[in-house]
Amino acid sequence: MHSLSSEETVKRNIDAAEEILNKCFGMLMDIKHASDALGDAIMNFQPLLADCLYDMMGFYQKLQAEKDFIISQKSTLEQALFKDAITTNAKYLKVVKEVITIGKTLGDAFSWFFYSKNRSELDMHFEHPSTGLFVAGIGGKGEIEFIKNNQNLDGLFVVYHGITDMLRVGDFSLYANGIGIVGIGELKSQREGDRISVTANITSKVNIKTPAEAVCSEFSFDERIKLLAKSFPSLPKQMEAQDRLMKIKESEHSSNFYADYEYDVVSSLSPESPLALNTDNSLLLCAAWSKRNSLFDILFDDEHIDAPEELSNYALELMKPESPYNEVIIGEIDTQMFFPRMPVLWWKISDELCRDIYFKRVVISSVFNPAKLLQLFVNNGFRVVDIGKIQDIKLQKITDGKRMEFGSLQMYMDLIHHSMMRTEAVFAIAKRVIDEFESGKIPPGTKVDMHIHLNNFGSMPED
Repeated sequence: MHSLSSEETVKRNIDAAEEILNKCFGMLMDIKHASDALGDAIMNFQPLLADCLYDMMGFYQKLQAEKDFIISQKSTLEQALFKDAITTNAKYLKVVKEVITIGKTLGDAFSWFFYSKNRSELDMHFEHPSTGLFVAGIGGKGEIEFIKNNQNLDGLFVVYHGITDMLRVGDFSLYANGIGIVGIGELKSQREGDRISVTANITSKVNIKTPAEAVCSEFSFDERIKLLAKSFPSLPKQMEAQDRLMKIKESEHSSNFYADYEYDVVSSLSPESPLALNTDNSLLLCAAWSKRNSLFDILFDDEHIDAPEELSNYALELMKPESPYNEVIIGEIDTQMFFPRMPVLWWKISDELCRDIYFKRVVISSVFNPAKLLQLFVNNGFRVVDIGKIQDIKLQKITDGKRMEFGSLQMYMDLIHHSMMRTEAVFAIAKRVIDEFESGKIPPGTKVDMHIHLNNFGSMPED
């Protein structure tokens, strides 16, 4: 049988990636705490992480090729041998995929630092599908060489999208200090002899002078896009998406709100004390620390961990008092990004616990009962309709013949059971909108799409 990757080979690759990802995490801590190494961390983070993810993607493709070979030999292999080979290969692929995902969550945390003043643009990124694991081949190599050699374009910092999951329009953003994101660029790579030619197609709010201007001066921008489209047919649509993102309008109604978070509940968790309830007993956290050391060992096989003895007692507290709205939503405090979440890295928790969460050394399960949140709405004159499925719950209130309705409450609930916001603070955000409707500031018949932007990314543990 064709030589396949051994467990030792896979572990060696994962161990090498883990060492680099740990360095990247350390750089993020330098940024978070504004250490003396802040400048070096900002300039070194992206090339280091990009190289790591590119290598991991190459190894992932090698394992995919081995999978194809195993399948092609199915008719010639004994059933037990084939099953063992394909099962082992699937485990290897899963581990490598999860390592790439961990790397991209670190990339999300890095990019968040630069998108803090451009949350509406970030919302639009989330409207697009994920770009997948990581770029490979000539395109990937071209992008990595670009970011290594062009992190500063005419005084603007280049934020590379490939190392993130949340930045999905274009291949890089341009950040202006004190202003925020002012441009988006799409990279196209082609092999020219023994070299790779990379073209950056930029949509920007400001004029940018680049070293390549003289080369492209014989063509107008539109002419260059048409020329490149012969080799890259998707480029015109990609440029349209960039243009829409750069022309996004801010909301007509906005307000600032200082919310309380319960990061102390997360911080109270430990191997000796793995259970914790939030202030109003609507959220139960249950933490399980791995007894394994390396990232490969943690990811390769599922680890059985017994449930804490006091779990049932804590769960009973979660369901008090009796309520027609008692329900259980099971989730996890993870590092995956989508609207309206904020990266766990910027939470006010210890660096050690933060590292454990990112590197899967601890799994924090969440059990949320929405009854107390719903009761706050009921106490303010709303009635709960469509109680059947939690995702279908709606809230209605009729005042002076005018009906006010809240549709999906998933965003509000996620603020509590994942973002660790206090229940009262979440309701206070909704109450701000309710008051504006009832005071006439928002006219009758208006549909409001709420976008809640969490901006406490600068908080950090106290000494």
